[in-house]
Amino acid sequence: KMLCLAYLFRGQWFAALKDFDEALIDYDQALEIDPYSLNAYLRKVELYTAKDDEEGAAETFRTATKMGFQEDQLVQLFKTAVNFFQSRKLWNDTLIEFYDTLLEYNPKDYITHYEKGSALFNMERFYGALDSLEESLRIAPSEEATAKKGLTLKALENFHEAIQWLEKVKKPEIDIIEACVDCYIVLGFQSYLF
Repeated sequence: KMLCLAYLFRGQWFAALKDFDEALIDYDQALEIDPYSLNAYLRKVELYTAKDDEEGAAETFRTATKMGFQEDQLVQLFKTAVNFFQSRKLWNDTLIEFYDTLLEYNPKDYITHYEKGSALFNMERFYGALDSLEESLRIAPSEEATAKKGLTLKALENFHEAIQWLEKVKKPEIDIIEACVDCYIVLGFQSYLF
Protein backbone atom coordinates (compact mmCIF):
# COMPACT_ATOMS: atom_id res chain seq x y z
CA LYS A 1 0.00 0.00 0.00
CA MET A 2 2.82 2.43 0.78
CA LEU A 3 4.37 1.87 -2.65
CA CYS A 4 0.97 2.51 -4.24
CA LEU A 5 0.73 5.82 -2.36
CA ALA A 6 4.26 6.72 -3.40
CA TYR A 7 3.35 6.25 -7.07
CA LEU A 8 0.19 8.30 -6.57
CA PHE A 9 2.10 11.18 -4.96
CA ARG A 10 4.81 11.10 -7.59
CA GLY A 11 2.15 10.95 -10.31
CA GLN A 12 0.51 14.04 -8.82
CA TRP A 13 3.87 15.77 -8.82
CA PHE A 14 4.41 14.93 -12.52
CA ALA A 15 0.86 16.06 -13.30
CA ALA A 16 1.51 19.39 -11.53
CA LEU A 17 4.56 19.80 -13.77
CA LYS A 18 2.33 18.96 -16.76
CA ASP A 19 4.40 15.87 -17.50
CA PHE A 20 1.26 13.86 -18.19
CA ASP A 21 2.95 10.83 -19.71
CA GLU A 22 5.09 10.24 -16.61
CA ALA A 23 2.09 10.88 -14.35
CA LEU A 24 0.06 8.28 -16.25
CA ILE A 25 2.87 5.74 -15.90
CA ASP A 26 2.89 6.29 -12.13
CA TYR A 27 -0.89 6.03 -11.82
CA ASP A 28 -0.82 2.81 -13.81
CA GLN A 29 1.95 1.50 -11.54
CA ALA A 30 -0.20 2.34 -8.52
CA LEU A 31 -3.08 0.38 -10.05
CA GLU A 32 -0.80 -2.60 -10.73
CA ILE A 33 0.05 -2.67 -7.04
CA ASP A 34 -3.52 -2.00 -5.86
CA PRO A 35 -6.13 -2.44 -8.60
CA TYR A 36 -8.81 -1.34 -6.08
CA SER A 37 -7.30 2.09 -5.41
CA LEU A 38 -10.16 4.51 -5.94
CA ASN A 39 -7.69 7.39 -5.61
CA ALA A 40 -5.66 6.05 -8.52
CA TYR A 41 -8.75 5.98 -10.73
CA LEU A 42 -9.73 9.48 -9.65
CA ARG A 43 -6.20 10.77 -10.32
CA LYS A 44 -6.21 9.20 -13.77
CA VAL A 45 -9.47 10.98 -14.52
CA GLU A 46 -7.99 14.27 -13.31
CA LEU A 47 -5.05 13.62 -15.60
CA TYR A 48 -7.28 12.91 -18.59
CA THR A 49 -9.21 16.06 -17.71
CA ALA A 50 -6.03 18.11 -17.87
CA LYS A 51 -5.17 16.47 -21.21
CA ASP A 52 -8.72 16.97 -22.59
CA ASP A 53 -8.77 13.23 -23.30
CA GLU A 54 -12.45 12.31 -23.25
CA GLU A 55 -11.96 8.69 -24.27
CA GLY A 56 -9.24 8.12 -21.67
CA ALA A 57 -11.54 9.41 -18.94
CA ALA A 58 -14.46 7.30 -20.16
CA GLU A 59 -12.35 4.14 -20.36
CA THR A 60 -10.97 4.72 -16.86
CA PHE A 61 -14.51 4.92 -15.50
CA ARG A 62 -15.63 1.83 -17.36
CA THR A 63 -12.68 -0.10 -15.95
CA ALA A 64 -13.35 1.16 -12.43
CA THR A 65 -16.98 0.04 -12.54
CA LYS A 66 -15.84 -3.54 -13.05
CA MET A 67 -13.68 -3.50 -9.91
CA GLY A 68 -16.42 -4.13 -7.36
CA PHE A 69 -16.29 -0.80 -5.53
CA GLN A 70 -18.92 0.02 -2.95
CA GLU A 71 -21.95 1.92 -4.20
CA ASP A 72 -20.94 5.21 -2.58
CA GLN A 73 -17.47 4.95 -4.14
CA LEU A 74 -18.94 4.30 -7.58
CA VAL A 75 -21.31 7.23 -7.21
CA GLN A 76 -18.33 9.45 -6.31
CA LEU A 77 -16.48 8.14 -9.34
CA PHE A 78 -19.38 8.75 -11.71
CA LYS A 79 -20.05 12.23 -10.32
CA THR A 80 -16.42 13.00 -11.06
CA ALA A 81 -16.95 11.72 -14.60
CA VAL A 82 -20.07 13.82 -15.07
CA ASN A 83 -18.27 16.92 -13.79
CA PHE A 84 -15.44 16.25 -16.25
CA PHE A 85 -17.82 16.09 -19.21
CA GLN A 86 -19.95 19.04 -18.06
CA SER A 87 -16.93 21.28 -17.47
CA ARG A 88 -15.76 20.56 -21.02
CA LYS A 89 -19.28 20.88 -22.47
CA LEU A 90 -18.91 17.39 -23.89
CA TRP A 91 -22.54 16.60 -24.61
CA ASN A 92 -22.36 13.05 -25.92
CA ASP A 93 -23.47 9.45 -25.41
CA THR A 94 -20.73 8.79 -22.87
CA LEU A 95 -22.09 11.53 -20.62
CA ILE A 96 -25.61 10.13 -20.99
CA GLU A 97 -24.23 6.69 -20.08
CA PHE A 98 -22.78 8.17 -16.88
CA TYR A 99 -26.08 9.87 -16.01
CA ASP A 100 -27.91 6.59 -16.56
CA THR A 101 -25.47 4.81 -14.28
CA LEU A 102 -25.98 7.41 -11.53
CA LEU A 103 -29.74 7.05 -11.92
CA GLU A 104 -29.46 3.29 -11.51
CA TYR A 105 -28.03 3.95 -8.05
CA ASN A 106 -30.51 6.70 -7.18
CA PRO A 107 -33.54 6.89 -9.48
CA LYS A 108 -35.07 9.66 -7.33
CA ASP A 109 -32.15 12.07 -7.87
CA TYR A 110 -34.03 14.95 -9.50
CA ILE A 111 -30.81 16.91 -10.08
CA THR A 112 -29.31 14.10 -12.15
CA HIS A 113 -32.56 13.82 -14.13
CA TYR A 114 -32.43 17.58 -14.74
CA GLU A 115 -28.76 17.52 -15.77
CA LYS A 116 -29.39 14.57 -18.10
CA GLY A 117 -32.32 16.46 -19.63
CA SER A 118 -30.12 19.53 -20.11
CA ALA A 119 -27.39 17.45 -21.75
CA LEU A 120 -29.92 15.82 -24.09
CA PHE A 121 -31.29 19.29 -24.89
CA ASN A 122 -27.77 20.44 -25.81
CA MET A 123 -27.45 17.35 -28.00
CA GLU A 124 -30.76 18.32 -29.67
CA ARG A 125 -32.41 15.10 -28.50
CA PHE A 126 -35.48 16.96 -27.41
CA TYR A 127 -37.85 14.06 -26.74
CA GLY A 128 -35.30 12.40 -24.46
CA ALA A 129 -34.68 15.76 -22.80
CA LEU A 130 -38.41 16.19 -22.22
CA ASP A 131 -38.67 12.75 -20.57
CA SER A 132 -35.78 13.49 -18.19
CA LEU A 133 -37.04 16.97 -17.35
CA GLU A 134 -40.54 15.69 -16.66
CA GLU A 135 -39.12 13.06 -14.30
CA SER A 136 -37.10 15.74 -12.51
CA LEU A 137 -40.20 17.90 -12.15
CA ARG A 138 -42.25 14.94 -10.95
CA ILE A 139 -39.75 14.25 -8.17
CA ALA A 140 -39.08 17.85 -7.13
CA PRO A 141 -40.33 20.87 -9.09
CA SER A 142 -37.68 23.51 -9.73
CA GLU A 143 -37.32 26.77 -11.64
CA GLU A 144 -34.45 25.38 -13.71
CA ALA A 145 -36.34 22.28 -14.85
CA THR A 146 -39.48 24.33 -15.52
CA ALA A 147 -37.53 26.75 -17.72
CA LYS A 148 -35.67 23.99 -19.54
CA LYS A 149 -38.93 22.13 -20.19
CA GLY A 150 -40.37 25.31 -21.71
CA LEU A 151 -37.31 25.71 -23.93
CA THR A 152 -37.52 22.06 -24.95
CA LEU A 153 -41.18 22.37 -25.88
CA LYS A 154 -40.33 25.45 -27.96
CA ALA A 155 -37.59 23.46 -29.74
CA LEU A 156 -40.22 20.79 -30.46
CA GLU A 157 -42.45 23.57 -31.87
CA ASN A 158 -45.12 22.95 -29.24
CA PHE A 159 -45.51 26.69 -28.77
CA HIS A 160 -48.74 26.77 -26.75
CA GLU A 161 -47.41 24.40 -24.09
CA ALA A 162 -43.99 26.07 -24.21
CA ILE A 163 -45.62 29.39 -23.28
CA GLN A 164 -47.42 27.75 -20.37
CA TRP A 165 -44.16 26.41 -18.96
CA LEU A 166 -42.06 29.48 -19.71
CA GLU A 167 -44.58 31.74 -17.99
CA LYS A 168 -44.31 29.65 -14.80
CA VAL A 169 -40.71 30.79 -14.32
CA LYS A 170 -40.83 33.38 -11.54
CA LYS A 171 -37.53 35.14 -12.28
CA PRO A 172 -36.81 34.48 -15.95
CA GLU A 173 -33.44 35.09 -17.52
CA ILE A 174 -33.32 36.91 -20.85
CA ASP A 175 -33.27 33.65 -22.87
CA ILE A 176 -36.56 32.58 -21.26
CA ILE A 177 -38.18 35.95 -22.00
CA GLU A 178 -36.94 35.81 -25.60
CA ALA A 179 -38.22 32.25 -26.02
CA CYS A 180 -41.62 33.24 -24.69
CA VAL A 181 -41.81 36.25 -27.03
CA ASP A 182 -40.74 34.04 -29.96
CA CYS A 183 -43.55 31.60 -29.18
CA TYR A 184 -46.11 34.42 -29.06
CA ILE A 185 -44.87 35.79 -32.38
CA VAL A 186 -45.01 32.38 -34.07
CA LEU A 187 -48.56 31.94 -32.81
CA GLY A 188 -49.53 35.42 -34.06
CA PHE A 189 -50.15 36.90 -30.61
CA GLN A 190 -48.25 40.13 -31.20
CA SER A 191 -51.16 42.12 -29.76
CA TYR A 192 -50.53 40.49 -26.34
CA LEU A 193 -46.92 41.60 -26.40
CA PHE A 194 -47.24 45.28 -27.25
